[in-house]
Formats: sequence, structure tokens, C-alpha cells
Amino acid sequence: MLKQKKMSEHVGEKTEHATPKKLEEAWKKGQFPRSAEVQTVVVLMAAMLAMMFYGAEIWQLMANALAAMLGHLHDTPRHPQRHARLHF
Repeated sequence: MLKQKKMSEHVGEKTEHATPKKLEEAWKKGQFPRSAEVQTVVVLMAAMLAMMFYGAEIWQLMANALAAMLGHLHDTPRHPQRHARLHF
């Protein structure tokens, strides 16, 4: 015995392809499929370009900041009692 499908099972299913006119109207409204992979590639390319132009400068700034922080460690007071209160 064949099972008959209910109308609720057909909701959202398209039986025919969109006409060129419908596709053009959707495009004008900004309703077009977007791929997450394409967006990811664009973001990665922008990041790579930024690193090509500013990467050396950013690296130097980060290295200088790290050296300044580590260079002043001897100035940091050490109080074990103060740190004991910070435990959660």
C-alpha cells in the first residue's frame, strides 16, 4: 500500500525553477544566495594584505611592548598575601 503525502510535507518545496524575470527581480532586491566560503576567503585575503603592508610594523610594536613589560618585572612588588585573596 502506498503512503500518500500530506499537504504539510510539501510546504516550501518548489516544483518548478524560477523564471528569469523572478530571478532578476530577486537580484534587484538583493535577494541572492551568498556562500560563507566566499566571505571567508575575502576576509582572509584582506587580513593577508594588511599583514603584508603593516605586519612588520605591528610585529615590532608588539615586540617593543613585550620587552617593556618584561623589562620592568623587577619593579613589580611581590606580596603572597595579596595574591592569596585573589583565588576564586
